[in-house]
Amino acid sequence: MPKEQKEIWSKALTFAANIKGEHSKRWDNEAKMIERIASDISAKLNDTPPRDFDGLVGMEAHLEKLSSMLSQDPDEVKMVGIWGPPGIGKTTIARALFDKICGDFQSCIFMENVKGMYGRIDLDDHGLKMRLQKQFLSEIFDQKNTRVKHLGIAKERLKERRVLVVLDDVDHVEQLNALANQSEWFGSGSRIIVTTEDKQVLEAQWTNFTYKVGFPSEQQALEILCRYAFGQSIPLDGFKDLAIEVAKIGGNLPLGLRVLGSSLCGKSIDEWKQTMSRLRTSLDGRIERILRTAYNDLHEKDKAIFLHIACMFNGEKKDLIVHLLDKSRLEVSLGLLNLEKKSLIDISTDKCIVMHHLLQQMGRKVVSSKKLKKRQFLLKAEEILDVLTHNKGTGAILGIALDISELQHELVISATTFQGLLMYWSAYPLATLPSSFHPEFLVKFSMPHSKLEQLWQGIQPLGSLKLMDLSFSKKLKEIPDLSKAINIEKLDISQCESLVTLHSSICELHQLKDLIMWGCSKIEYVPTNINLTSLDSLYMSGCSSLRSIPNMSTNVKYLSLGKMSHTFWSHFAASSISRNTFSQTLKSIQVLRLSYNNFVSIPDCIKELSELRYLFLKNCRNLIELPELPSSLVVLFAENCASLRTISNPFQNSNMVLDFGNCLRLEPEAREIILNSSCEYAFLPGENVPTYFTRQVRGSSLTIHLGQRPLSSFSRFKACVVLASGEGVYDGVMSCSLVARDSGLVFKHELWMRYPYELLGDHLCMFDLVFTSEDNDLEAERCYGDALIQFSCTPYNIIGCGVRF
Repeated sequence: MPKEQKEIWSKALTFAANIKGEHSKRWDNEAKMIERIASDISAKLNDTPPRDFDGLVGMEAHLEKLSSMLSQDPDEVKMVGIWGPPGIGKTTIARALFDKICGDFQSCIFMENVKGMYGRIDLDDHGLKMRLQKQFLSEIFDQKNTRVKHLGIAKERLKERRVLVVLDDVDHVEQLNALANQSEWFGSGSRIIVTTEDKQVLEAQWTNFTYKVGFPSEQQALEILCRYAFGQSIPLDGFKDLAIEVAKIGGNLPLGLRVLGSSLCGKSIDEWKQTMSRLRTSLDGRIERILRTAYNDLHEKDKAIFLHIACMFNGEKKDLIVHLLDKSRLEVSLGLLNLEKKSLIDISTDKCIVMHHLLQQMGRKVVSSKKLKKRQFLLKAEEILDVLTHNKGTGAILGIALDISELQHELVISATTFQGLLMYWSAYPLATLPSSFHPEFLVKFSMPHSKLEQLWQGIQPLGSLKLMDLSFSKKLKEIPDLSKAINIEKLDISQCESLVTLHSSICELHQLKDLIMWGCSKIEYVPTNINLTSLDSLYMSGCSSLRSIPNMSTNVKYLSLGKMSHTFWSHFAASSISRNTFSQTLKSIQVLRLSYNNFVSIPDCIKELSELRYLFLKNCRNLIELPELPSSLVVLFAENCASLRTISNPFQNSNMVLDFGNCLRLEPEAREIILNSSCEYAFLPGENVPTYFTRQVRGSSLTIHLGQRPLSSFSRFKACVVLASGEGVYDGVMSCSLVARDSGLVFKHELWMRYPYELLGDHLCMFDLVFTSEDNDLEAERCYGDALIQFSCTPYNIIGCGVRF
């Protein structure tokens, strides 16, 4: 054999000899050794990159965000929580992430349904934890019957190993205490991933990052449905409208979309139509079982609040719900917080309670499954008709939700039917209420979007009434005498376009806090003396026929006078009495809305409103100058004031927010006042970063030099970016990141922006910039030297930026 060939063989044999394997001398049983070798070979043959989750809609974006979290501080132990409602896809996302990165760890475990395993073992708390940890260690080391003598065994076995652990569907902090109580339990670089419906579980542990799984967009929801219904990403010909409607029924919930799509797969158009009528009124059993489990796990008080929302309050303001249930002993504020953290409701930016309609459907089924005499809420038209007509209800009834279109017989209402109840009836179709209607026991009377022209004749006893909502009842011609509504706190007649006047009895409502009458465009007069000490908020914007401001309580804190007529402001300008009313009566005013008016100036006496904090002058297109404003002011919105030229005094409040978007005629002196203000945020037209920003560039990123001073020694930066003209966005975020060149540490700052209007030219956005570490604020002590600051602001293009210390 040639020498070269011998060397090749020698290297190959040496390599083979060094491969880790099994030696027969170490085994007493040769059969078991062969079984082990066969098992190892099988595992290696199957160790191919998984493709089970390729093509799942939205998965790539989820994995990218989670991978970014997991990649930070690679030598430290990190825990990431994946949080969201039942059926949103948390387990699927965690499984896809596990498959993607498990090859980078010494040991890996995907522990499914932790909640189910923990709940079905009949042991005390310590015994449950021991049993759970035993199963955990047995799986991670692939050894049956691992002995666990105490709860410290996990730390002893894992502290030197780099492990990947996924704990799926955790619902109690004790489960995490048993399986991942401290970061010190795991070796350097380990990653712990927890999926849960309950955010409180994550908050009670050492979680580093929390990732909330949001609902897919409408387009993504349609694509998910189509994948299961048609095996492709778009509907088959002729099915598009049906598919869009089914996707809406599925409520953008991945579980619902998958189940509904699978159940409709292979069916004809006629079969789709037949199936949809059932889907609109009933839940698929598989969806219901998963959602019902989340409800069953709630505390009894939280269950009651859940059902109140499902039957009566979905979409209502949080404060209203808390107020209406304040005497129920349900601890409503705490219950709403619990429901939010368990992903069963969301609280919108305008503080409304939002429940997914599949959860609402499930909740209503819980109510309807009880015998009629035991139901707390009545939802079906025929049952409601029977109860209202014959007063068959019991003390159990808390609420009635009636769709008038479902009634097939005349509605007659017993006198005591509504005792202690809330009445909500949207889009009432008749001009009057039944003569048999007796509202004396109502607490909440809500009939928005009705076709009512009048409510009743004479005076009704309304001593229980706290809220009356007749908003958008555009045919309503008069408000009845409300003098007996001695406990009413809120009256909403907004957009009642046929109202000409308010009844004088409104001056007798001494518990009234909120009078909402914006958009009542035909009202010419209101009672002159609404001097109610209880009145806190008065909304009169859009009352374009109103001729003067009524005399009102000095306690009013919120006043809205937008879209008023030229006659109104002319009368105001000519009347010293009105000006005195403005400055003296409104001495407690904190929020003043004057948007969409045609005046050229606002009263000089505004400077005397010493409590004023928020002033809105949006779209006052004829406004030329701003007088001296009170020093208490913290927010001034004057966007689209196209004629505005001058500003009388500088803004020295360091917490102030200024918006002069599209005020293109500002004179140089006015611009200088804004640019030199020590405010927290300012927005105004401009093409160049001001010169006092000593570090500035064209583009969206720049480098700064911190020297030997750590980032923590800089209390804050002032930043300025130049946004190119373009379409607006209702909700946007200005994102700023600082990347330390030496250490690689990343610090972030995000600023919520709201510009639902087109920018008619380039604009300057100036704001305070405070960088914080996503991991630990102490990291700022280790950030020295050069650092890169990057800005982004979707959907705008940033064409310049600058910072100063």
